[in-house]
Amino acid sequence: MDPLREKDALQEEIGRLQQDVVSTKNQHEELVEAKEQLMKELSLMRTAHQQEVGRLTSDLEDETNVRYTMDRRIADLRKELEKMQSENATEWGKRERLETEKLSLERELKKYRSQVHDLQESLSRKSRQMTTDTEHKMKTLDDDFTLKSKELVDLKHSFAKTKKLLQEKQDELDHTRKVAENNDAEVKKLRSRVEPQERPCQGRR
Repeated sequence: MDPLREKDALQEEIGRLQQDVVSTKNQHEELVEAKEQLMKELSLMRTAHQQEVGRLTSDLEDETNVRYTMDRRIADLRKELEKMQSENATEWGKRERLETEKLSLERELKKYRSQVHDLQESLSRKSRQMTTDTEHKMKTLDDDFTLKSKELVDLKHSFAKTKKLLQEKQDELDHTRKVAENNDAEVKKLRSRVEPQERPCQGRR
């Protein structure tokens, strides 16, 4: 081959290689820039991801705290409800006992009224007989009248005492009935407060 033509061919090859080097260098710079851009985007995405994870963690902690507070509140309300129901059952038992005692006292009063009436009738008859009987009978009737009068006084005293006791029992019964009714109302209020709070809490679970 002619040395001159070989030299020209080599120069052309060198020129082509230099162009390839420049092209390769430009491609390398573009790849470097693209890599830097990707790294920036990756860093931004990592930061956003961490922020989102932090927000979700905070929300989860808040929800856990709210659920714990609600559970504590429901537990307190349940204890209060059970206490009120126990007190209410006690008051109703006391009311039933007082009702029984009241009926017993009313029967006893009725018996005393009958006895007083019988004694008054007996005294009235004996008083009428005293005007027509003999002196001896008058003495006997007078003693009997005195005895019956004493019995009548005793019965009236027992009657008054029993009547007072009945009134006291009636007052106590009225008070117990009011307490029981108030307890019923409180139990209903507590139950209405417990049930709505239980349902949302159960729904989240």
